[in-house]
Amino acid sequence: MALLLIQMVVAAAAGGDWTVVPKWNAIPSGDAAHIDSQDGCQAHCDSTPNCTQWTWNYGHKPKYYCFTSSSTEWGGLPSDHITSGCLAASVHNCGHPPPPPPSPPLPPNTPRWEVKGAPKGAEPFCGFKMVTPADGLVTTVVYNATLELGAYNHAAMLDYHNSTFFLTWKNSPVDEDTPGQRILFSYSVDGEGWPVTDGTNVLFPNMSTSANPAALFGGPTAILNGKRYATASPHQFCLFPYPYASSVTSTDPGNVLLLRRVDLGPNGAPPRLGPIFWASATIPQGFEAASAREGVVPSSAMDAETRADLAALENTAVPPCAGEDETLKCEACVGGCGNTTRCERTHYEVPSSSGDVILQRSRDHILTFSSRPNSSAPWSADTPTTIPDVDANLNAGTLPNGRVFLVSNPCPDNEVVHGRDPLVVSSSRDGMVWDAAVGVMSCVPLGQCGPRYPGKAKGPGPSYPQAVTVLGPSAIEGLWVVATNNKEDVVVAKVPFAALND
Repeated sequence: MALLLIQMVVAAAAGGDWTVVPKWNAIPSGDAAHIDSQDGCQAHCDSTPNCTQWTWNYGHKPKYYCFTSSSTEWGGLPSDHITSGCLAASVHNCGHPPPPPPSPPLPPNTPRWEVKGAPKGAEPFCGFKMVTPADGLVTTVVYNATLELGAYNHAAMLDYHNSTFFLTWKNSPVDEDTPGQRILFSYSVDGEGWPVTDGTNVLFPNMSTSANPAALFGGPTAILNGKRYATASPHQFCLFPYPYASSVTSTDPGNVLLLRRVDLGPNGAPPRLGPIFWASATIPQGFEAASAREGVVPSSAMDAETRADLAALENTAVPPCAGEDETLKCEACVGGCGNTTRCERTHYEVPSSSGDVILQRSRDHILTFSSRPNSSAPWSADTPTTIPDVDANLNAGTLPNGRVFLVSNPCPDNEVVHGRDPLVVSSSRDGMVWDAAVGVMSCVPLGQCGPRYPGKAKGPGPSYPQAVTVLGPSAIEGLWVVATNNKEDVVVAKVPFAALND
């Protein structure tokens, strides 16, 4: 574009009133004269009444075509064998490329981004207004990465049940998703006080052997018959039902779901952790040695109460979630989330409707979606939205005011922090038009934009969030968001509901 403008200025200076644009076809069709030179074509326009533009096509030797026009609007398209000219005083936008044609209208009921003024990659925080402590934001670093306990920490999961927060994340020595990756945990009554991570807080251990390398991913918590069960798997997943098995206790090769009951004591007392067990009725193939080493058993070896709880996970008509008197958040789709094992996705119910939506990460800097009108209908094909995304995980749910929220990294072209920053909560009144957004976490106020410890797939910024709405008591009421900064440090933020209201 810079070269084109320089050529325009030079030609205009040499030709008086004419602005000449090489490699541009301003008049793609019409009546043509055979004129052998560019100057001759311009002179032909000069001698034609009301002529304001000309185009000289030198790609048809030995005949050269000269087109003229009296239009007062500049248009056309690029061409490697055509030069055009226009009278700057008579032609609007003379010499400047016309704006691109409008995008085709989105299909009905497509989620779309209508937040004004953001993202803007050249501006601080990508143009998003940041929620601050003055607005009631409370930010707590639960774990600062160390080489001794694990420099890689990511993909945190957070739930609220029985008046306690429970938090898990994947942890490995240096690199992302390497054999031996385990799951650590923490807990809190008020969301601000969390026990120090000292290496004893292992929820699911290393399940890797030399013969069967494995890296664990934390899964969403399942509330089964009122009891909290933590989950993990060598396969990443974000929503129930577990997508890799035909049934909860099946012996399918893909059924590598691990569970463990977690009973949190009163007033922040340490939790009582039940035995680790496979959902499968038999130990999955390849995990026999690791299971023997770590004392992990199949579900068929568990007591009757546990087996009854596990059976509740089979009923996809009843989501494995806490009651709505505690939180409106639920990481599940009634009736199933579609026939896919895509793992970085999130689900929400469409307000004032029986329909629901799954938003999914893509590799194209926008989110895609599938939807259905009710829980008995099939899911639609995956389709692009216009919601921007840096290509990272995401999380959605419902706010008490009925709006839908989305926690994500919607700045794919951040020129200030070249990474996944900031973390933003956007919201929608109808689940389709996303028109409000605020930043809730950034590596800038956290004081560390970039990993302290080099490792595979690490980069700046807080990402891979999960969020839960806590409805009371008033001291902890709000949207609680967890993310990992630089894929190292685990950070929790309390965002007042009032800071999210449009």
